[in-house]
Amino acid sequence: MKIDVLMALHLAVIAPGVFVMFTYGGFWTLLGLLTAVALFYLAINNWRSRQRRKALLDRLRNFRGRPWIEQEVPTADAIFTSAVIAHLGSISIEEITARHDTRDEVIGEASCINNAQSKYLRCAVNPEGPCKGCKHYETQA
Repeated sequence: MKIDVLMALHLAVIAPGVFVMFTYGGFWTLLGLLTAVALFYLAINNWRSRQRRKALLDRLRNFRGRPWIEQEVPTADAIFTSAVIAHLGSISIEEITARHDTRDEVIGEASCINNAQSKYLRCAVNPEGPCKGCKHYETQA
């Protein structure tokens, strides 16, 4: 290791000066140093976070441009829209707007707390299954 003029100046003058500054500064110097380290850490963390978000957006842009997605999404949307329209077309306006307050118009056990209280849907938790022997059955209080 070669010692040049600037290295010798640092070892002779600047390093002892920094040591004296820390000893005279005491608590406030330590607090300032800790604050500077914390701000440096936050700046690095913020930069890394921005880099991660930028990489995620780049991946999403690349994913969106794939041809099979551009073909399948409109097809699925068209199928779903036609199914909803067909189902709503089979229900009359009176049935859509009617309130089902009586227990006679529900499917399944009306005493269960998970019953959907509807004549179209049996249960909010288990719409397909039977009410008898269901593990989600709870009586209303």
